[in-house]
Amino acid sequence: ALSCPEQHQDSTRHFRTPPKLKSSQNLHATTLVSLFPSPRRPTHNLCCLLLPAKHTPSLTHPHMTSLGFSRLHLKNRTIIRTSPRLSSSSSSHQNTPKSYASQWSILNAAMDSIFAMDMRELSFEDLYKIAYDLVLDNNGERLYTDISEKLVHRINSHCNATLQDKLSTPEFLPTLTQLYADYKRAARTITDILMYLNMNIANIRVSHGKTILRRAVDIFYETLVSACKDQLREELLRRITKERDGEQIDRKLMATATMMLSDMKCYDEVLEAPLLKLTQAYYSDLAQKWSKECTVPVYLEHVYQRVNDEAQRVEVYLNAQSGPLIDHILREHMVTKHMDFILENPKQGFVQLVHNDQVQDLTRMYFLFSFSEEHLKKMVSRFEKYIFETGRDYVLDPANLQDPISFVDGILDQKKTYDVLCEKSFSNNQLFRDSLDTGFSHFADGNLQKRIAEFLSIYLDFAMRNKTQDPDFLPSLDRALSVFHYLNDKDVFENYYKIHLSKRLLLSRSIAGTSASNDSELLFITKLKEKCGYSFVAKIEGMFNDMRLSKKSYEKFLEHRAYKERVQPLNIDLFVNVLTSSFWPTYTMSRAILPTPMKECTKAFTEYYKEIHESRQLTWKKNLGDGVMIARFPLSKHELVVSTYQMILLMLFNDVNELTYQEIKDTTNMPEKDLRRNLMMLFLGKHKLLAKEPKTKSIKTNDVFKWNAQFKSSQVSIKMSDQIIKESKDKDEHSKGGNTTGGSISGGTSSSGTRKPSAQDKSTSSANTEGLSKAAQ
Repeated sequence: ALSCPEQHQDSTRHFRTPPKLKSSQNLHATTLVSLFPSPRRPTHNLCCLLLPAKHTPSLTHPHMTSLGFSRLHLKNRTIIRTSPRLSSSSSSHQNTPKSYASQWSILNAAMDSIFAMDMRELSFEDLYKIAYDLVLDNNGERLYTDISEKLVHRINSHCNATLQDKLSTPEFLPTLTQLYADYKRAARTITDILMYLNMNIANIRVSHGKTILRRAVDIFYETLVSACKDQLREELLRRITKERDGEQIDRKLMATATMMLSDMKCYDEVLEAPLLKLTQAYYSDLAQKWSKECTVPVYLEHVYQRVNDEAQRVEVYLNAQSGPLIDHILREHMVTKHMDFILENPKQGFVQLVHNDQVQDLTRMYFLFSFSEEHLKKMVSRFEKYIFETGRDYVLDPANLQDPISFVDGILDQKKTYDVLCEKSFSNNQLFRDSLDTGFSHFADGNLQKRIAEFLSIYLDFAMRNKTQDPDFLPSLDRALSVFHYLNDKDVFENYYKIHLSKRLLLSRSIAGTSASNDSELLFITKLKEKCGYSFVAKIEGMFNDMRLSKKSYEKFLEHRAYKERVQPLNIDLFVNVLTSSFWPTYTMSRAILPTPMKECTKAFTEYYKEIHESRQLTWKKNLGDGVMIARFPLSKHELVVSTYQMILLMLFNDVNELTYQEIKDTTNMPEKDLRRNLMMLFLGKHKLLAKEPKTKSIKTNDVFKWNAQFKSSQVSIKMSDQIIKESKDKDEHSKGGNTTGGSISGGTSSSGTRKPSAQDKSTSSANTEGLSKAAQ
């Protein structure tokens, strides 16, 4: 199908396309070539149908002969050529071109109407066709030049005259921006009319080679703005300074002005370069003034506000390229050059801000320093130094060592404070996180203060015992683990933790392995395993396994004849924990003499255990375990929860009313240290079950102890283990895994025993007994 421009239809309308060939005629068209004439040069159009030679149609075909086809053979192709007949009217068709002057006069008048914003009578289609014809007639260069001269004339005759009267008035900037807005709006409309000229601008040999709109903007700058750019610069800088001083300006007008300069590609020359110089001088003077008049927090607040103001100023009306440059100048003159004032101020510097936990001020400081890695490193260095010095002074202060729980709480509070600062003030920056770890590791690693591992274990022991009353129990475990992370010698912590864990397991009122209270213990062990691996907690898990096996062994013991023949007649409930010696702490050997009923119980269990494990040897730990006794006083009856040692002492008074200290010592064969401690619990504690003569707090060899017949209490069940009496700390006992911790002695301490494995045992084992007995007075 032929297609031609509308104005050339008269010269080609007599052509027809070749008829469609039916498939039954076996004619296969391969290519249809249409040769179009160039505009204004009508020639014969040739329609060529290329066909395979074997399918060459006959010229006698009615469709062929009617169109006047002739045949031409080219090797294996046949070209069927037609020479259409032109009508006389078409062959003589000629367009009489209009003169350039007449067409330009139409465009010139149209541009006047466009500048006057009176376009009601204009036909943009006709104007477009005029410009189109001028370009086709090779008048594009002349048209481009005339358009440029027209724009220059418009600026000189209208814009320049309008602006001259406003140069020295406040109306200068609004007038200039309005003139430019009207001018550019008209230039866009003219550009639309000259679209074909823009499309062929590369083929038009003009000196500028720019589009009409781009050339129009350049002409506005060259003709008008360049002559008054000094006044424009001063006006813009004056308004910016006015706003920096706190006054309000027309931001929309400023945005229009800066956009105009960006359009003209003179923003850097006219505004940005002088603005940067002004900014440098302005903030340099302001920083000097504030550093003398303001405190560090107030100074940081002012600078922080200025940075945000400048960022907003760039966002609203300055060019985006100016943002980083202005920000750098501001920080350089208000932060970098006053670094010592901000960081090293002894009263309100960085150290004081951290010490006083001033999160908001530190947030501002971090924001102002964050543009430079060098600045951040200075902050990080002081942060790490402060953490170390504060922690060092804390752990070495003897006053803080009096209470292990408070001591660990103090370390955890420091860690929590620094974590909050890293999160809220320092945006979790890794540099600050690393400095926090480094600072803590220097004082909390157990080298400066050897007792950190011990106190941490005591803290966890306290938390485990009081977990039901502490709603913050689980978070406290995580915080304690964070301190554990910094310990260098974690084996020291493991030893102390096993000592305290053994007491919790052995003195528990429930059978180990079945109580829900052990869930928290297992949870903490799981956390330790995640941090240190399985080998670190293997022995601790072995302790729990012993408790589970002890339960099964106890159930079998109840069915054994030794229990039924020896223990059951005594009306005593006995539970024994059999412990593997390699898993549990090393306990001191106790040679205390048990009362006859308790001794009979131990013999019964030994008989049962030997029958099951012939190669194993049981060693009874009498300083571990506890029991429940029924005590009948003249005024009341009570159920006493006591340790094994306390049980031995109280049962002495079933047969006698009073005994001297020396007699008690000889009868029980109890270690003197343990004897004195347990006697003090019985006659000096809250519940005075025994009375002493003379009534002094010290114990001498000839002091007499007797049953306190005047004892009376509203409590039916009395836990003697809840009483605590302060004594001096025995360092040797700590090194051996003894009972005293942190300078205090718990009334709930009890006796324990171990067994030595025989050579035939493949695994080392030990046994501990927890005696739960009921004896009547």
